[in-house]
Amino acid sequence: AILGLLAEVDPGDARPWTALGRTLNDLYRFGEALEFLAEACERDPRDREAWTQRGRSLANTGATAEGLEALQRAELVAEGRKDVWRHNT
Repeated sequence: AILGLLAEVDPGDARPWTALGRTLNDLYRFGEALEFLAEACERDPRDREAWTQRGRSLANTGATAEGLEALQRAELVAEGRKDVWRHNT
């Protein structure tokens, strides 16, 4: 219900869906996260975090090729921006 209200306020804002998907990923509930992350990517195709989390979900549910595609899309929309944690550890 709350996501519906948020969608009415700003249909292009993917942040609530991305946050929910990321939280589910952090809880290792990758399959459940996919629905929310797909919605986030549809709402804002330039949301790097949504694509990154979607790739993580897909890879951890056995859809490795699709996961790789999502991660590559995340790099593309990042336009050179790097994930500091990933690139410095």
